[in-house]
Formats: sequence, C-alpha cells, structure tokens
Amino acid sequence: MSTPTGPAPGLPVRMPRPRQPGRHRKPEPLAAPEGAPALVLAVPGTPDAASRSLAEEVVSIARSELPGLHAHIGYIDGGDDEFPALSAVLSRAAADRTARLARATAAA
Repeated sequence: MSTPTGPAPGLPVRMPRPRQPGRHRKPEPLAAPEGAPALVLAVPGTPDAASRSLAEEVVSIARSELPGLHAHIGYIDGGDDEFPALSAVLSRAAADRTARLARATAAA
C-alpha cells in the first residue's frame, strides 16, 4: 500500500493535472454518482500475495480519486475466500448494487 510519504515501490508516481484557468473550468467530481455500478478489478493469472497487493493498491487509488466508489477485486483463476473468483465477485457486486438502489429508493 502507499504510505503518506509516497507510493509503494514499483508503482508510478501520479502527478496532478494542471487546472484550466477561467470561468469555463469544469468542476472537479466530488463523489461517485448514486446508483453507479461498482468497479470490479479482474486480476489475471495465478493468484498470489504479490498480485493481491498490487490489486489492493489500484483499488485504493481509485477510491481516493473518486469517493463513494464501490470497488471489488476478483481473480480469474481464484476460487476461495482469500482469492475470490471473478464470477462470485460480479454476482456479489450486482446484488450489492440492487440493495443500494432499493435503500436509496426507500429513503427518497
């Protein structure tokens, strides 16, 4: 995982984009839209600790860039609790989205 002083070894350093000057500048997105589908990161190859660490880092960066993002990691060759299979993660993400939409509809 990244530390407050910098990214984990082997990961590129992300530089902030320059902002456009003037009143026509687009506002920065604040959060993922309500009801947005989850991001599911599909990890290829044989699951191991190194691939899990890298996948968790990518998801961590995505969540920091877009608050409210629902992100999950699925392994193409996975199939247990430590490395969940992609098909199981996709099913769970779809069920979670349905539940979130039902809660949002009930709250409105």
